[in-house]
Amino acid sequence: MRKSRTSPPLGWTYEGVAWQTPPWSDTPVYRLYNQWSGDHFYTANYGEYEHLHSLGWSQEGIAFFSADKDTGAPIYRLFNRWFARDTHLFTTDKSEHDNLVKIGRSGEGIALHAME
Repeated sequence: MRKSRTSPPLGWTYEGVAWQTPPWSDTPVYRLYNQWSGDHFYTANYGEYEHLHSLGWSQEGIAFFSADKDTGAPIYRLFNRWFARDTHLFTTDKSEHDNLVKIGRSGEGIALHAME
C-alpha cells in the first residue's frame, strides 16, 4: 500500500495499515455514501446495506472482503453519536474498543474480520 502524498483530514493522524483483507471470501463488505455528511460507511450485513439505502445513503457496491469468521481476527465497530460525520470507527484492538466505550462511544460488536 502506498502512503498518500496529501495530509490527512484535520484532526486525523495517519497510523499505517489497519488490517489486511483477503482478495475474495464468502463475506463481502459493502460501502455506502451519505451525501449530506460526506461519510462513507462499511458493512458486511446486506440487510443493513439495504436499510441505509432506503434512508437515502448511496450504495457503492462491494468495497472489499472480510476474512472468514473462523480464521480471521475480529474488527470491532464503534459509533459516536456526538459527531455529525466520521461517526463510526473500526479497530482490531480490543483495548482501544473497550476504552472508547468507557468514554461514551457505543460498541456495535464485531463487524468484520481481518486476515491473521
